[in-house]
Amino acid sequence: MLNNKQIKALKAEAHHLKTTVSIGSKGITNQVISEITNTINFHELIKIQIQSDTKEDRLKIAKEICQATESEFVQLIGKQAVIFKRKDEESKFSI
Repeated sequence: MLNNKQIKALKAEAHHLKTTVSIGSKGITNQVISEITNTINFHELIKIQIQSDTKEDRLKIAKEICQATESEFVQLIGKQAVIFKRKDEESKFSI
């Protein structure tokens, strides 16, 4: 579980990132989860574009992704969710 100081540091790191995965009208599929898992295992910190009408739906989808990928939710800004999963060794984040 991330503390407030860690979340703040990750938000700053995520600011310059480009969206790596987009979730469209089909929602969360096994293929999307697989793509997110591969991406987050490589990059550790990623942005996901979630095409959903309400903030509550986007937040719910982001939390489901975190649970499915065993990652941590960092923030939701508009339609962009930021999630983090630390590599055990060779992590580029010193939080």
